[in-house]
Amino acid sequence: MEKIKNFIKFIIKIYRFFKIDLILSLFLFHFSLLLNLRKIFSKKLNLRKIVLISEGGFGHTLHDVEMIKLTLKEGFIVVILSEHKRHNWELVKIWKDIKVIHIFKAAPFFSRRTQLLMQKYCSYILYKLTKIYKRKIIEFENNYNKEYLNPENGIVNKLIDKASAFPDYEYINDIKFNWLSYRNQYEGYYAYIFLKNKLKINLVQLEKRIKNNFESNLRKINIKNKQIINIYLRQKGKDNRCGSSIEEWSRVINYLYKKNYFICITGDINIKKFPKSVINKINSYRQFGVSKNIFNICAPYFCNFYISEQGGGSWFGVVMNKPTLMVNCCNFANSAYGINYYLLYQNLKDINTNNYIPLEKSMKEYFWDIDLPKDKLLEKNNSEQIIQGFEDLQSKKKCTLFKEINTDFKYSFGTVSNAQLVSSNVMN
Repeated sequence: MEKIKNFIKFIIKIYRFFKIDLILSLFLFHFSLLLNLRKIFSKKLNLRKIVLISEGGFGHTLHDVEMIKLTLKEGFIVVILSEHKRHNWELVKIWKDIKVIHIFKAAPFFSRRTQLLMQKYCSYILYKLTKIYKRKIIEFENNYNKEYLNPENGIVNKLIDKASAFPDYEYINDIKFNWLSYRNQYEGYYAYIFLKNKLKINLVQLEKRIKNNFESNLRKINIKNKQIINIYLRQKGKDNRCGSSIEEWSRVINYLYKKNYFICITGDINIKKFPKSVINKINSYRQFGVSKNIFNICAPYFCNFYISEQGGGSWFGVVMNKPTLMVNCCNFANSAYGINYYLLYQNLKDINTNNYIPLEKSMKEYFWDIDLPKDKLLEKNNSEQIIQGFEDLQSKKKCTLFKEINTDFKYSFGTVSNAQLVSSNVMN
């Protein structure tokens, strides 16, 4: 097996060395742009602004789109430059009164160099076209365009201005980290959560055909009309956002099954990794006879409770206003963005003493840190913690509010979102 993996890696290196990824990216971009040219520059929609999202992971195709709608209200179309399999293109079917178009930016197995070249090239072409068609292009801020985009011209700055017009909006930039993609990113999300909480607008409306089809299948499979739990798992990569083990999640699933819940699994995990006894208790796109991308949209749309690890899919709980338990939270300042979320943080351990650091202490000392000291270890949540966290969510137990731990967190996501810390967090 290892030899096969090494051979595949070798083939990918050759593929990139001869710039095949760049050639294929150029072809796919022009081809998809040509197919969508009339939609983007439709004569019937002459007043429309074109909002460009040129960079960002899967979560950005959820919260960025909603932020754009909250900012502009109407008269715009969203164009997303999309890398191969990084985004779920079916998301265009969940938005109410928002037109979203995906255009290829990068082909399969693209290199970082190809990604950067295509970002510049695609943006350049779209700017040229908007000039020809006499339209206005507005960009959503990101790590790439911060080099040239005037902050006053970006969506996020306009969103902050809109939130600032409310008399009870209060924000002071007291951020103590330097990992922002652009200057006003943190306040942008703060303003977004503030407005979403304030206006209570539902911007999600699943396409009628997809909704009816999934609902029909759901009645056939969920015969007893059990309450639905959607568990979103992030199991890819090697960063701190990766979640608990299959063994721990198997125990959680067994518990939920005994409690008579209908369990759906979404995310980037292969269901076959679970034991056979557990596979029989969970539902995925295969049981519903739909594509994985459609299932990943419908499961959170129809669920009663959402349990999520900290990947891009966690934003479904935000945009769909679902009762959500966020597990394996890793970065204190940047994981409490869901309105009324219940939060379960990873366990922070001192390697030298082998002792766990109380959450209250660790939040005060490492709140703005994205990289912990080398002598500290983040330990994934175990099944007992997750189960207790879900019981808090299900019973709507009043737990410690995020903002009550420290007044220094006043201008953080946790304060404006009214997030709570579940009782299975180690507080002292």
